[in-house]
Amino acid sequence: IIDVSGSMREEGGKKIEAAIQTAVLFAEALNKIKGVEFEIVAFADEEYIPLKEYKHKWDLKRACYVVKKALETSGGTKEVRAVSSAIQRIRRDAKTGTNKMIFVITDGKPQYEEQREKIKLMMMELMDKNRDIRIFGWGIGPDMQEVEETYRPYGKWVENVQELPDRVGEVLRRELGRPIIIDQLTTGAISTIT
Repeated sequence: IIDVSGSMREEGGKKIEAAIQTAVLFAEALNKIKGVEFEIVAFADEEYIPLKEYKHKWDLKRACYVVKKALETSGGTKEVRAVSSAIQRIRRDAKTGTNKMIFVITDGKPQYEEQREKIKLMMMELMDKNRDIRIFGWGIGPDMQEVEETYRPYGKWVENVQELPDRVGEVLRRELGRPIIIDQLTTGAISTIT
């Protein structure tokens, strides 16, 4: 999930460029792994801006579409809605018995600064209710340690946006080899499948 809000275009657009580059590299890597299904979406004023849906094939044409669509979209920041929407789609579209992960790339700047703490609490509650899905939050840019805290234990802060593709790649390689988490929603217990 890529944040394409207006604040991602500040500082000469370095953050949005790094987020798009990371998404394309992420897709290229996942596309080469048999059996891995993925989607790439963006959020701004709308919580769901499809760039590559699960059903779409990944190729050069789709990569160009991702770049074009992400660059032409802008607006506010609907991060909690975007993650909630992604959870719904992953529950609907992902195969049973598979690792379920969501990667969120954001600068963590809410549309309204006074809502920052409320948004953080809403995101933490959403993650707690969906413990069988690993939700990674990547805060990019200076002073985005708060994203790391909000998405704990899977929050990451990348101060230098140029490091984002490598840092996401490291985590992706590590996480694809981890056991699958199954959340027993009725009991609240978590078990893993290897």
